[in-house]
Amino acid sequence: MNSLLKRYDTNSEAVFILLPSGLIQECNDKAAELFGFNTSMEMKGLSAADLVPADFQQYFPAEITEEHLTDGKYLPRVNKTKQGLLFSTEVLTYFKIWGDQQYVLVHIRPTKSEQIETLLLKQNIDVLNSELSRERNQNSEKQQEEIFHRLGTVFPQLTSRDMEFCCLLMKNYSSKQIAGCLNITLEGVFAARKRLRKKLNVPAGGELVAFLHVST
Repeated sequence: MNSLLKRYDTNSEAVFILLPSGLIQECNDKAAELFGFNTSMEMKGLSAADLVPADFQQYFPAEITEEHLTDGKYLPRVNKTKQGLLFSTEVLTYFKIWGDQQYVLVHIRPTKSEQIETLLLKQNIDVLNSELSRERNQNSEKQQEEIFHRLGTVFPQLTSRDMEFCCLLMKNYSSKQIAGCLNITLEGVFAARKRLRKKLNVPAGGELVAFLHVST
């Protein structure tokens, strides 16, 4: 773990290593200084939720997922010191794998802002949007699993790649969207449609997507 922290410790900003639950595993001395602690060891075992304003804690996710990360950018946030003082920051978060464990890397740098209340409101909205996005993604994954199951039952001759293609068709993705999802060309999409029609014995003149919906 120390090797992971040293790799990302720039000494110019606070750096934390968290479990997806938000539990702090390690942090650098800059982090302790920024949040009013005497040493970094004092922060080990705390939760990242302990470092945010009280009204934001109720929105803090029980598990940090991809939707909660900052997508490679520093985003404005409000944090709280050990003494309870609020201050504005910019935060960058991303996942890293160490061994067989996934961690959340957090970089924090203080900023000068007198609009704490505005930042607090934006912070709460951002995390609520992240939760909605996470729920939508979970529902989409569940829907895809159900489609895969139905396809595999009705058409056991399909490969996993075939079923992925069928799933996108049944979700009404355009040919351009399918090409992007499967990293193939538009010509590849047309060719895949042709292969599927033959493999599934779609009647001449029959519409492939309608056939899939009716059959499953």
